[in-house]
Amino acid sequence: MTTKEAEVFDGVRPDLCPVCGSSAVSEPGASASASCPRCGHLLWFASTRVGDVTVIRLLDTRMAVMELLELLDNAVCEGAVSRIVLNFGSIQQVSSAALGKLIKLRSRADALRGKIRLCGFHADLRQVFRITRLDGIFDLYDTETEALAAFAVE
Repeated sequence: MTTKEAEVFDGVRPDLCPVCGSSAVSEPGASASASCPRCGHLLWFASTRVGDVTVIRLLDTRMAVMELLELLDNAVCEGAVSRIVLNFGSIQQVSSAALGKLIKLRSRADALRGKIRLCGFHADLRQVFRITRLDGIFDLYDTETEALAAFAVE
């Protein structure tokens, strides 16, 4: 993550624990109760960079999706990130307000020539995207690998 990205995230790098600053990067398939290996703080998301793509993994079903989407919105507006894979992991549901924020984030990214790809859906959440027809607005993928591969063919 660049200095510019760190500033956009209020100095708290999302791939580091917000409490102690140690590495908080998760492996795909990390449990929903992931905690910092150093201080034990519960982590609700982790990010990694794969080339020029920022991969965000939601780790906790209790996490604040709205807060994360606000962080991403700020990062997109500031030009710190433009290509994003958002992996929902084990998240079964999100609020309608979060869906609205996600649509806003996509619109902002599109306007700035960025791209957001979503993956890792629980069957219940995928159903929500289908019913609301958001599956026609967003690029949805089963796995993080597929979402990253889609960036490679652009």
